[in-house]
Amino acid sequence: MVEESVVWKFAIGDDCLDSMSFLALKKVFQMNLRYRFLIGLVVIFALVGMDGCMSQELKTALSTEDAQVVSQLVQTNPNDISGASLKNYTLRGLELHDLTIKNVDMYNLDLQGAKLTNITFEDCTLTGVDFSNSEFHNVRFMDTTLEPIGSTPYDEKVTTFKSSLFDKVGFGEGSKLLDVEMHFLKKGSSIAIVECKIAAVVEGNSLVFYKSNLDNLLIDRTDVGKEVTLSFSILGAGNVVIKNSSLKDVDLYGLNANNLILENNRDSLLRVGGEIENVKIVKNSKAWISIDGNIAKIYASDNSSESDLSFGGEIDEVIVKDCDGLSIGFVRAKIASANVLNCNRISDIEWNSAVVEDMCLSSLDINEINFFETSIKKLSIKDVELKKRSWIKDSEIAEASVENLSILPTVKYEDTYKDSYKETEVFWNGLLSQQ
Repeated sequence: MVEESVVWKFAIGDDCLDSMSFLALKKVFQMNLRYRFLIGLVVIFALVGMDGCMSQELKTALSTEDAQVVSQLVQTNPNDISGASLKNYTLRGLELHDLTIKNVDMYNLDLQGAKLTNITFEDCTLTGVDFSNSEFHNVRFMDTTLEPIGSTPYDEKVTTFKSSLFDKVGFGEGSKLLDVEMHFLKKGSSIAIVECKIAAVVEGNSLVFYKSNLDNLLIDRTDVGKEVTLSFSILGAGNVVIKNSSLKDVDLYGLNANNLILENNRDSLLRVGGEIENVKIVKNSKAWISIDGNIAKIYASDNSSESDLSFGGEIDEVIVKDCDGLSIGFVRAKIASANVLNCNRISDIEWNSAVVEDMCLSSLDINEINFFETSIKKLSIKDVELKKRSWIKDSEIAEASVENLSILPTVKYEDTYKDSYKETEVFWNGLLSQQ
């Protein structure tokens, strides 16, 4: 038999537990009310942030898609649009000047024919915005994302500036250019892209410039991602400067320019093609750079180890100097004058299907030199230490001048390979005998 005190103890305990459970549930309920209230405030503030602070006049002008009235209202009170979310509007012919537009989200806007002068976009997002046939005079996009709607080739709508004039336009301070189109830009356009990211959203669908007229293009301290084609055609450029950047598997084709400067880039794979007066490649590291086209002069200097330079096309003059640990290739090239000098620990120089009028190799410490189906009219070698007799096949030299050429160590080929290396032995022994 259970004692009464024990029964009461359990009864009192049960009552206490029930009371505690009730109090706990009450507190949870009160907390839920508070959270709901706070969440409600957040939603309200978010809605106010989107368009609650916008004047009724501006809301009406947007709803009727009256670009002229919108221009006047924003010009009078730019704060009226700050923090707004603009979606699915057509406002063709928008005109603004001397303003800073902050924290505005633009989605699926048709802003064709806009004229913007002295405008700064700051901390904005442009998603699927059409700025075709517009004029931009001294316009900056700072800490702003320009991106497409959709993520497949079938549903993507890019942000585009097609057939526009970019009179001193800048992208900077962490801006992101994602599948942005700047096709058919008009004469007089100049662009600076500094401290940005250029990347592809849809694989194989990121073509930035196409048949675009650019007086000047600067890309500085910017990461250009894989699958990005910077250009299929840039016309009439004065200066194209790419420096302090990383270009990972990037194409820059159809470049028509007076000067191309590639300086202090790293971890890069860049292919360039076009008609260029002067190419300057300096102080790049861990960079594979291919230049192909109709080039007047290429100058490469102070490029560091684990880098590879390749030249092709018709080139008047190539100078490679003061480099360390470099690989150099001349592939399917017709070159009037080529000079490689003052380089240490060169991995290799390869001539493949090349025709050279005059080639000079001077003050080199090099592992190997290979010639494949190459014709050299005049070769000058001075103060060159070659680590081994390198491969020679179907190549010829009409005239050679040799001074202080050494090949170390002496290579002896096994009997089974003697016939294959016969041309190589004859070639280098012939040069050694002319010292």
